Amino acid sequence: MVDASPHGLGAMLIQEGREVSYASRSLTYVESRYSQTEREILAVVFGVEKFHIYLYGSTFTVITDHKPLLGIIGSCKPTLVRIDR
Repeated sequence: MVDASPHGLGAMLIQEGREVSYASRSLTYVESRYSQTEREILAVVFGVEKFHIYLYGSTFTVITDHKPLLGIIGSCKPTLVRIDR
């Protein structure tokens, strides 16, 4: 589960409905100027990188409350260059 705010990012690792670990960090000045959609995808990247040791080689689901990400993640071509990086 991931989420982003204008000031920071948060991620939570959940297994079988139980919280396993939490992670968060503040946004840099430049990151705080990203659009909400860019911050939300940044939260996804942050969460996956933070918990990669647990996720590597496994099938997992990313949960977010930001519905526009479904169109971006589901498409073949990202619409924003920063998301493609």
